[in-house]
Amino acid sequence: MKAKVVFLIILFLLMLAVPAAVIVFSSPDGVSVYKNPSSSSAPPAGSSSGSVSSAEAPPPSGTSMPASSGEAQPEAQKEASFQVLDESSGKIQELSYADFLVGVVSAEMPASFETEALKAQAIASMTFFLKKKEAQRAAPDEALKGADFSLDFSKGVGYLTDQQLQEKWGDAYEDNLKRIKEICQEAQSLVLRDSDDALITAAYHAISGGVTEASADVFSEARQYLVEVPSPGDTLAPGYQTTVTVSPEDFKAKAEAAWPDIKLEGEPQTWIGDSQTTQAGLVKTMKLGSLEPAGDEIREVFSLRSANFDLIFSEDSFLFTVRGYGHGVGMSQYGANFMASQGAACEEILAWYYPGTKIERLSA
Repeated sequence: MKAKVVFLIILFLLMLAVPAAVIVFSSPDGVSVYKNPSSSSAPPAGSSSGSVSSAEAPPPSGTSMPASSGEAQPEAQKEASFQVLDESSGKIQELSYADFLVGVVSAEMPASFETEALKAQAIASMTFFLKKKEAQRAAPDEALKGADFSLDFSKGVGYLTDQQLQEKWGDAYEDNLKRIKEICQEAQSLVLRDSDDALITAAYHAISGGVTEASADVFSEARQYLVEVPSPGDTLAPGYQTTVTVSPEDFKAKAEAAWPDIKLEGEPQTWIGDSQTTQAGLVKTMKLGSLEPAGDEIREVFSLRSANFDLIFSEDSFLFTVRGYGHGVGMSQYGANFMASQGAACEEILAWYYPGTKIERLSA
């Protein structure tokens, strides 16, 4: 009888232990919901052979990956898609969050980039397009015909279709797709929010000029999380610095076509005047002849990779020396990859480029 009682007690304890074990293994190890923006505890950087030097390391952010909230409810699953208007065909396509992110991340970053950089891109992209969806639902634009936003699938810019991915990756298609899908499957439920719990405008670009730009300088709209931050890894990126040479004849022809009122008189070297730049180096305006066009306009007219440039007249030609690629606001994609290569986790990367923000899991 005594042995039977002992056996029943042991059996009862085992029954209690099994569910507890299931609960433990269903939750990611070391993962918690971000609550305190001012926390001084840095998230784990993950396994890596490298480390970020003190001059380049992001400050402790207190940001960590939110824990899963369990299985999604049917209503949440039904809403977990984007309605995308294809500008080339005029048709609306419904794409699940995960499938859409695969096309976006694959277009925005090389598949060879570090996993943590790809994760950061996926979360930033999810936030960016979900904010577009929310804005469209709040104030519908009839031109979108009921879609959440529009993209031109034929151009392969910002989004790649499955066919385009096969052409781009060739024999590496299966391996690359599997890797990107795994990343996007998790990222589809994660977004970045500001201190007011609103989705952030998660701007990103290819390469900064070494320091990212403040949104107030580029978009004329200040965001507390879109400010100048050092991005030293960008100076090591391929194509960080490029040059464009323009003959005086072409320079004058392009300038007059873009700005009909411009007057370019005298010797070509006198056509260039002083410029106004941001703290990060982007040209806000530059004196060209009788006018003072914006740096972004000059970038477009002369097909420059960014508006962070110097312009001189040398050896009978105009020479643009350009730094970076893109508008320079928010996360630098090559900068993110550099940070990841030095051991930074995606949470650290996002906290660095979007200071004061937090990662949250979408509610079911």
